[in-house]
Amino acid sequence: MFALSTGLLFGVLAIVVDVGNLWNSSLHAQHAAEAAALAGVPYMPGDFPTASSKAQAEAAKNGYSVATGATVTPAINLESNRRLDVTVSVNAQTYFLRIIGVSTVRVTRVATAEYTLPVPMGSPLSTYGDNSGFFWAAGEAQGTNRSAGDAYGTYYNPSPTQNNQYDPNGYQYAIDVPAGAGSTNIDLYDPTFCAVDDKKGTGDHWIPWNLGGWPAVSTYYTLWSDPASTPLDYSDDVVVASSGTLFEGDRQVDKSAALRDTNASWPGASFFALPDCTSDPYHDQWWTLTTVTTPGTYRLQVTTTNPVNVNDQKGTSAENMWALRAVSSDPVYKAYVYGLGKMVIYANVANGTTLFYLGRIEAVHAGKTMVVQLFDPGDASGNSSIEVLKPTATGYTPATFSYTADSNASGSKSGSNVTSLKTTIAGVGQYNNSWVTLTIPLPKTYTAPLPPGEPAGTLGGWWKIRYSFDSTTTDTTTWQVSIRGNPVHLVLP
Repeated sequence: MFALSTGLLFGVLAIVVDVGNLWNSSLHAQHAAEAAALAGVPYMPGDFPTASSKAQAEAAKNGYSVATGATVTPAINLESNRRLDVTVSVNAQTYFLRIIGVSTVRVTRVATAEYTLPVPMGSPLSTYGDNSGFFWAAGEAQGTNRSAGDAYGTYYNPSPTQNNQYDPNGYQYAIDVPAGAGSTNIDLYDPTFCAVDDKKGTGDHWIPWNLGGWPAVSTYYTLWSDPASTPLDYSDDVVVASSGTLFEGDRQVDKSAALRDTNASWPGASFFALPDCTSDPYHDQWWTLTTVTTPGTYRLQVTTTNPVNVNDQKGTSAENMWALRAVSSDPVYKAYVYGLGKMVIYANVANGTTLFYLGRIEAVHAGKTMVVQLFDPGDASGNSSIEVLKPTATGYTPATFSYTADSNASGSKSGSNVTSLKTTIAGVGQYNNSWVTLTIPLPKTYTAPLPPGEPAGTLGGWWKIRYSFDSTTTDTTTWQVSIRGNPVHLVLP
């Protein structure tokens, strides 16, 4: 009996040892596949060959390569070209199973990683900032207080306290130029600072309009290309064109009867003595920054921080509003212009409602959570509210969301299952210098539909914002849209 039980015991031990060894080999192979997928997916969807080589190199670092008898096979995921599948196979050695002739067992494991690009914002068209005529792309001077509405371009919160969200790199905008577009002009509208009444034209103005000495305002525009196709990594981008110092040190006003600042008591105020920019060739006109001839995605960087002297603009409080467009020589292949992840807009509305594109949420994000963050919304003299409109196959309809606001908010700090947010009540701003976060669950059936009536060539999945006012408003707001989760992450099977 002892001899028989000993044999049985060794048999069980053999199974336990070999099964444990196979499990350990599988675990290592799984980890190697996951590391490889995460290393390669940032190069998706634009450069699969590089994604593949990066994945194989990462697997080799972990001991899985042809030299070690393993095979590492990257592949584009069938559900999304922003996902990378990596299969790792290796022979696991056995011990006791060798007795019955099984010396190795092939272990195969698969990992999938996803790369979530920044959400396109503000425009599904070839223009950005003047789609409706009621809002513009905006940038506030470095020395402005954050409470004026620009969360990242402003240095103070308030002066002399530094804004801990200040980013000297400013804001980024993408220009997708498709193959077949031919030569494409990258144009800026009113790129210079030329002070007008804040309710007229683009609304360029000092804050306040009679800021002591009316200090000079600078804006810098730089166009970059990304030959390495790494959208999240700007370090390898190449400068294509730059405005340089062309819009540096602007200290001028529009003296025309149509646009001049009505606060200035013309012509008696000293404001009238500033240089006249009514006929400035860069004011209220389109100006071509450059012409590109190679298809691809370009990045326009806009900042009010002097890249040569980072302290130059700390004494300037002002706003410069502008617009962007891309004009292709072949109108069939139109370029596509949008903000990258965050943007500053200037709404200039007498009363009623204004509608603008918020962001494009693709079908691949079905079942996830859309996050909309708005900073300092709703500066108006009466009442104002915001709705997020979701696309459907039959039109746009208000989305249901939940929201939270930070401690700076004087209005409601949280709410659930609502379709609108009151941002101003009887002239009192509810979220001055405050971040409000809206969360919108996307159903698993979400398909990024294209509502009827959208301009030809518009892609599906664009959401909109509807601003409603019962009085005049000049509102600068910072917007961010994202999909909850790390941009690069593993996807469970």
